[in-house]
Amino acid sequence: MTRFFVFLLCSAFAGCSCQAQVYRQAAPVHPGAVFPADYQSTLGDSLVILSWNLENFVDGHDDPYVANGRENRGEVDAAKVEAIKEVLLLADADVLVFQETESANWVEQLCEEHWPELGYRYFGGARSRNWYQNVTVASRVPLGVTYSYGSVHTPVVFTEDDQEKYQTQDYINTRLWAVDLLLSADQHLLLTAVHLKAGRSPRDVAMRLGQIRFLKEHLSALSKIYHRPQILLLGDCNTTPGTVEHQALLEEGRRALELIDPLPETVYTHPADKPQRRLDYVFYNRQLARQLGSEPVRVFQPLAPKAMRQISDHLPLLWQMAL
Repeated sequence: MTRFFVFLLCSAFAGCSCQAQVYRQAAPVHPGAVFPADYQSTLGDSLVILSWNLENFVDGHDDPYVANGRENRGEVDAAKVEAIKEVLLLADADVLVFQETESANWVEQLCEEHWPELGYRYFGGARSRNWYQNVTVASRVPLGVTYSYGSVHTPVVFTEDDQEKYQTQDYINTRLWAVDLLLSADQHLLLTAVHLKAGRSPRDVAMRLGQIRFLKEHLSALSKIYHRPQILLLGDCNTTPGTVEHQALLEEGRRALELIDPLPETVYTHPADKPQRRLDYVFYNRQLARQLGSEPVRVFQPLAPKAMRQISDHLPLLWQMAL
């Protein structure tokens, strides 16, 4: 009887200890969510995020549900894999956001088999059911809830042949998503990644505007839930500074979602070997701006122009925040 009582007492203390441990590991924002049991933060006094369009970076497998010659052939460029690794080693970013990668599975495999020393453990994205250019994330920081928009139809309103046309689309909205970066038990960052529609026609512009307006409205709704969150929006926007799409990203929406583009119009990211325009951006809201230095974003070009162009037609952007 005494032994049984001791067992129950020990079990009770063990249960309390377990609950205390879970409480200490509780993740911010979402009740019931916790940090991974084996997670040890590697963050120093800053958080660094790299955004990069890797230009048709496909794996070695043919996805039977994707009808595209480049994806069907599944040719992996070993030299490109190694060159990307060299850039990533020099960047030493805590979080990577890639555009035009086939899948998060592909990025995870690369990190495990080819880039293990980089230390990325958490992966995500919102893969298209029928296309190979996806937006993915690889992180040393745990991820929380992911918001994906692939099932959302956005409006496409434009004028063609003197007629106003109204259409909708959902086939590229998988290239918009948001995820919580869990920085500490009391701090998170809402990371929003995009690869907007390419092209210069009125329909292309209208498609981008539909994507932007929906995304900003949804971020506004999330702002009410999170109570003035820190928001970072980055990626390949396929538009240049000063356009109607760029202005929509900056000015439209509620005051809490006014976004800041810190780079001057004379900073270019495309093409990588002879940059002549900027298609790539890092925007942030005013809540996040308070924690940033005077130059939080820069174009990252650690290799010679020819070497950077052999990897991609885009140059990466690096963003840094003090912690």
